[in-house]
Amino acid sequence: AAGGAATDGRRPILDLDCHDLDQRSPVYIGSCEEVELAAKYFAGEI
Repeated sequence: AAGGAATDGRRPILDLDCHDLDQRSPVYIGSCEEVELAAKYFAGEI
């Protein structure tokens, strides 16, 4: 494992449900620490 993570700013990418073939979502990819920091930012914790 590379030790990375991915989020849409609210939840992990792998937890997203796909409802449409052309569905789009923001993606933030990086180290676990960087993705956690981005998620906190979007949650208003930072």
